[in-house]
Amino acid sequence: MNSARLRPHHIAALACAALFFGPPAFNPIHSAMAQDPTAEAGGVTTPDQTQGWIDKYGDVDMAAILGSLDPDVRAYMAHITTIANPFFEGRSPDTHGNRVAADYIEFWFNYFGLAPAFPEYDSEGNVIGDAASWVSYRQPFDMPGGMEATKQELTLSDASGGKTSYVAGKDFSALGVGDGEVTAPLTFVGYGIASGPNGQDHFGETDLKGHIALMLRFEPSDVNGRSKWNDGAADWSARASLDTKMLEAARRGAVGIILVNPPNTTDRRTNQLMTAGESSWRQAGVPVVQMSLPAADRLLKKVAHKSLSEMKKAADEDSFKAFHIGDGLTVSIATALDRKHNWTDNVGGIIRGRGDLKDEWIIIGAHYDHVGYGHFGSRGGARADGTIHPGADDNGSGTSGVLILADRLTKAYADLPDDANARSILLMTFSAEESGLNGSRYYTSHPTLTADQVNIMLNLDMIGRLRKNALSVSGVGSATRLAEIAQPYFDKSGLRVVTQETGGGPSDHASFNAVGIPVLFFFTGLHAQYHLPTDVASLINPVGAIKVVNLAEQIAMEFATRPEKLEFQRTSGGLRLDALDSLDEPQAAAPEAAPTPVRVRLGVKLDYAFKGTGVRVDSVSDDSPAKAAGLQAGDVILSWNGAPVVDTRALMTELAKRSPGDNVKLGVKRENQMMQITVTLVASDG
Repeated sequence: MNSARLRPHHIAALACAALFFGPPAFNPIHSAMAQDPTAEAGGVTTPDQTQGWIDKYGDVDMAAILGSLDPDVRAYMAHITTIANPFFEGRSPDTHGNRVAADYIEFWFNYFGLAPAFPEYDSEGNVIGDAASWVSYRQPFDMPGGMEATKQELTLSDASGGKTSYVAGKDFSALGVGDGEVTAPLTFVGYGIASGPNGQDHFGETDLKGHIALMLRFEPSDVNGRSKWNDGAADWSARASLDTKMLEAARRGAVGIILVNPPNTTDRRTNQLMTAGESSWRQAGVPVVQMSLPAADRLLKKVAHKSLSEMKKAADEDSFKAFHIGDGLTVSIATALDRKHNWTDNVGGIIRGRGDLKDEWIIIGAHYDHVGYGHFGSRGGARADGTIHPGADDNGSGTSGVLILADRLTKAYADLPDDANARSILLMTFSAEESGLNGSRYYTSHPTLTADQVNIMLNLDMIGRLRKNALSVSGVGSATRLAEIAQPYFDKSGLRVVTQETGGGPSDHASFNAVGIPVLFFFTGLHAQYHLPTDVASLINPVGAIKVVNLAEQIAMEFATRPEKLEFQRTSGGLRLDALDSLDEPQAAAPEAAPTPVRVRLGVKLDYAFKGTGVRVDSVSDDSPAKAAGLQAGDVILSWNGAPVVDTRALMTELAKRSPGDNVKLGVKRENQMMQITVTLVASDG
């Protein structure tokens, strides 16, 4: 690392990395420290000081490094470096690391002197005794997990009684979309696509009733292994959607499905077998297994006397139609699935108020979960390949901020005059946010406080990557005079605060706003490492994060002690997650290009809990392009001018390329019908 380029947040990361993990050079998680996130950290550290901490023998004066930093910056970086440690396994609700993270938060709440926020619960999540008696820091809830295969058998039988059995986990794997036991002949259905770009129907007129469909994954490819239906791109079009293909095969009478990854493609998943837990899409209603390439090749040579490559070549032709294979041969599939359940916890502590306001509350929250190994609840971009996603910014940063606030606010309340009036404070960290705001929704549907008791909820989500000294604060329209009261604090913060009216959005504050509670959402913006394994602690700007924490503390104290209670009001319009991008150009090249500002509006609210391929519409705004074009709640957007829309990130990428007045053809699935809808985009409100 070039010491002349070190900034205070790099020094903090170096110091804490050394304390917690050893030298960064020997730790792959911290290899990203050589990257410059172009954050404006502020502070007083100079390159000369940095060089002065390293003597001619290369020894580092760690005491000098740590001593130069604000104590809260040191504490913040210690928290986030711990929470984003790979030992915590990305903190998804299905991991031991999630429970360890909850233990960590509970320890600090107790250490800082916060009282427990919840009653006692039994092993089924039911309250034991008096619900008003708060004796626990945990609110447990059951988060349904993916499927787990409890039975997996696959056998090929010939007319003479000979059998070939395949090995589960090696030759095949049961998928989490359907189970049962069936013995039937095989039909090769190519890629199983009912409506290609030129009207191709791989099923044709072939009768699938009483047959097992042997289906290739993806879609027809060219000689280079790239999509023939997506302009030669490495990615597949929306027609490759697995759940759509499987539902179509079942609808046409297939009693079972064997999925096979085709050889000779550029897709990195070609040689991978999915598990039941990684493939819990909509239920097809029939048993489904996936075979490995070698096993499928052996099977086809027996039943069709052709190799898998030859069968793929046939399916790549525009004229392909399904056909029966293996006269006198049958395949037996026997699978059983069990849906896993993951007990996880919201973790909360309280600071008791005093005087006339003690029975009113403010809530300060952040979600502490992330996407684990990339497969749990990701809203886009995650690599579901077994790689730990540390989730430093998302949302170790907000969790660490809540811990700093727990310490500060406890001390601030202890210093209040005896005759002071102050609302009580509930500090809470939520689990299962990434899979659809499940923790905060569980709390608001099983509350310990009524909505009328709560003055405001402050949400800290992704506050760790302050760049351009810019902070987004949304929700300023969720109460009358809220913007007016908060603005002086924004002005004095030293931050470039960009405000938005809406109280909604894809984070936990939306759960509280939905039940009539005013909210403010603090957010430093998306970045190239969002939902990727590279969202590591060494890229966090702890000095910038403490600036955000300072502002949140001042606003919390304002609304904790202000005599007048806020009056909730509904807001309209969606949250712009890219609101900070266009403030000015980055000062230096980032590791990846920053997102292009979105200049157009579609006018839909998205369903972030949707786990299938594509983007599901939760609601459509009145007087919007989407409404005019006929989009409806429940529609799943699968393509944009023919390009696949696999998740929210893909949709935002396409929006960012457009200008007002552009006409766009959306490929939409409504119930089981595919349709094309043309939308004329208009200028964004912001």
